[in-house]
Amino acid sequence: MCVISMLTCDLVRSVDLSARDESLWRAMTASNPAFGSPLLSPDFFHAVARVRDDAHVAVYRRNGEAVGFLAHHRRPNGLARPIGAPFSDYTALITGPEAGFSIEVALKTAGIRQLQVIGLIDPYDLFSDMNGAEDTAFGFDFSQPDNVVSPKRQKKMRRREQKLISDHGPLQFRVGDREAVTFERMLTWKRAQTHQTGISDFLAPKWIQALMHDLFALPPESPLQGHMTSLYAGERLVACKFGVRLGDYLHSWISTYDPALRDYSPGLLFLTHAREAMTEAGIRVYDMATGAPEYKGIYCNQIHKVYNGRVFGPTPQGQRDKALSQWRSRRIAQFGHRPAAALQRLGRRMDQIATLELDTPQRILGMAQALLSAPQRLKSSG
Repeated sequence: MCVISMLTCDLVRSVDLSARDESLWRAMTASNPAFGSPLLSPDFFHAVARVRDDAHVAVYRRNGEAVGFLAHHRRPNGLARPIGAPFSDYTALITGPEAGFSIEVALKTAGIRQLQVIGLIDPYDLFSDMNGAEDTAFGFDFSQPDNVVSPKRQKKMRRREQKLISDHGPLQFRVGDREAVTFERMLTWKRAQTHQTGISDFLAPKWIQALMHDLFALPPESPLQGHMTSLYAGERLVACKFGVRLGDYLHSWISTYDPALRDYSPGLLFLTHAREAMTEAGIRVYDMATGAPEYKGIYCNQIHKVYNGRVFGPTPQGQRDKALSQWRSRRIAQFGHRPAAALQRLGRRMDQIATLELDTPQRILGMAQALLSAPQRLKSSG
């Protein structure tokens, strides 16, 4: 245990988290809608801890009472990553509005040299000194009006929908689909898509497979559930979405479709009908996180800025890391916009591989494959 200005920190594993601390964690997330994501809940921490032995939560205390929580993977040499990374689309230091300490103090107290930040959620401005790359997260809040979609786009989607119905049968949503065969088909489609486009197979690591299957196996009465929504045309499975649901909040991870039906734009058809199908199942928020703004931005009615990067502890080693990171960023910028953007994408890819692969040989292999497949990825995104 470390002490800084009356702030103390206990590093706690899932099995040792007390009922009192877990209750305070839940109360803090419930008190601010910004903390509403299932990924920021103690339930998700417990789920990840069942498949990863490096899962900890830093419990910050004053006078013995918990005042903050930072769930993370504790890696060697004082490095930390958000719990569940790379499936942790959001990072947050969970506190009340009067935390009274910054993330830098939190890291020093917990003995963390640097923390990777993915999709920063920071309603109380505890990460004020972080200089991260801006990104945009998208979603639906079904309690709010839909985005206005242009008549031309609506007409185009109606034509494709009618063509799909004519060829294969009426559309049917199965929200909360529990069919194991469908679940496995969804995973197969997604893994085939990653190979085709040259991106890393993020579903390959054993701990990821265990997490996905464990979440899917949780019973419907469980507070946190692995949640699959399937779209059928007649008896033909068209598309699947999978993520985690907590209460009325659904966070999407995996989106895939039958590649033979891509000409019908199944992903866009899914978004077109998402409100009706999901609200009937009691879902209020459908969070689609970052990426693919070219279509999410058209349909989603909930859009907010998040930030990715690293934050460093105020220790000599942490400050050396920070200085090196800033120097590297300046050097990359000198190459010009396009080369710098390519190098930044490569860096993000290497970071993702590091979060997926837990042993060094597999990590080296993944990085080599990423370099070799770079031309394929550029071609598929062109």
